[in-house]
Amino acid sequence: MKINTKINPLRIIAAVNIFIIIVSCISFAVFERYKSNINEKAVHNQILELNEEIDSLNEIAEMLTKDLLDNKIEQVESKRLSLTSDLYFYRETPWQILSCVHYEEQRRKFIECPESNMDARGCMQFIDLTWNYYCGDMNRGYIHDDVACADRYIQANYKVKGNYSEALWQYNHSWEYVDDVLSCASNLGFK
Repeated sequence: MKINTKINPLRIIAAVNIFIIIVSCISFAVFERYKSNINEKAVHNQILELNEEIDSLNEIAEMLTKDLLDNKIEQVESKRLSLTSDLYFYRETPWQILSCVHYEEQRRKFIECPESNMDARGCMQFIDLTWNYYCGDMNRGYIHDDVACADRYIQANYKVKGNYSEALWQYNHSWEYVDDVLSCASNLGFK
């Protein structure tokens, strides 16, 4: 879901939260008004309907919050990529793929799975065995060396597999990851 960047997203969230509060107050008022009513079943049904509306509004608020977070991440990453694009040039792997691998690794590291189950480290998330084999002569944790290592690793797999989809799958055994990287790279002009 794309959000119009001219609209202040915090106002949207505030409006949704205010609406939820209003619906909650109405729900309470309905309950108070009808609690003395003989027809308790009707009151119960009205309260259930209002609770469903509140749940629906909570889901909308969560979706808006997630979309805002994703939108902010994309904005920040776009600025960072434009400032550090030289980091990705002068490599064998297309710069769009390297920058999108970097983006995906950081996004997944901090948002989706902060604790790697493979003890991957560095900004490009290498496990020790892979780092030592492909990049033992480099300084791990130094972004230029991490990107150069990713370039070596992806190129080694590209030369064996013949395409970047398979090479990226070797980098991270997830087709969703491969699709995300290639989609990002395509948005940056990779063909």
